[in-house]
Amino acid sequence: MVDTDVPLAAVRAFADAVAEKSAPALPGGAEEQMRGPFENLLSAVAAGFGIRATCAGEASLPNRLGRPDFAVASGGAL
Repeated sequence: MVDTDVPLAAVRAFADAVAEKSAPALPGGAEEQMRGPFENLLSAVAAGFGIRATCAGEASLPNRLGRPDFAVASGGAL
């Protein structure tokens, strides 16, 4: 059973974190500022569905297929 309050709270926390990190006084690349909030969002939403998910940033794919911003592992699957 899905607890819909968990994903909703996670999205609200993500929005708050993004707003805080988007403050004009903070230096840094816009995309990099989203890394932490996105990892927290993904983990919290997954937990709301009873799933454990772990992010790895800038994970290289086999055979030089690229390097996505995130790889997500859950239940032994990537």
